[in-house]
Amino acid sequence: MALNPVLTQDVHTKQLLPLCDSGEFLLMHRPYTKFELKISDRVMKGSGDTFVTTHRIVFVKNKDKKFNEQFSSLSLPYALIDEPRFRQPVFGSNYLEGVIKPDSSATIPIKETGMFYIYFDRGCGMFLKGFYMSYARIRNNPAYTVNAHPFASGSELGSAFVDPNDPTHVYIAQPETSDPVDVSKGDEPGESAETDAEGTNKDDKKHPGWVGGASQAAKTSTSSCPLCF
Repeated sequence: MALNPVLTQDVHTKQLLPLCDSGEFLLMHRPYTKFELKISDRVMKGSGDTFVTTHRIVFVKNKDKKFNEQFSSLSLPYALIDEPRFRQPVFGSNYLEGVIKPDSSATIPIKETGMFYIYFDRGCGMFLKGFYMSYARIRNNPAYTVNAHPFASGSELGSAFVDPNDPTHVYIAQPETSDPVDVSKGDEPGESAETDAEGTNKDDKKHPGWVGGASQAAKTSTSSCPLCF
């Protein structure tokens, strides 16, 4: 895992995004999450957005007064995640937990093994489908890279459970992004995604690269959204 990985910004929505490496693609964006990392001497936590790429999970905190406290973002490469489990407690939010090992190659590594927890407000079936698919691929082939967006063919995920309460955004094309954003120097990434009175993300209509939450994706043909049919 790594603290404060390099971020970029969607030029249309001003949303902060992970900067993908060569052979890596952005797959999903899940707003309304809470993240917690427990290591031996401290607990790090925050609220914000969780991204799934072909190679890792990246959590980005909300841009508020706590944005730069302890950390602003965290990267969890699949190759370093062990025992990921989805929990559904009787009381409290559903969450994904797992063991995360150190990433010695990171610019700002955390040099010990920890436990991570991602808490979901509302449904998360689509997010989990994308995560476990990508995680299994990397664990089976750590050298895996891709030359084209995995969803371009429309058959990558096949059919999937669609949760109308899941606000996950599926990227069917890579968003148009800016140069890397150095948040430590006060670059302004803009506000978090907003929703209208019906709960629909206001950026969905103007964003050229994603399908909005699961309820909208359910109305989208498989040629546009391979998660649904």
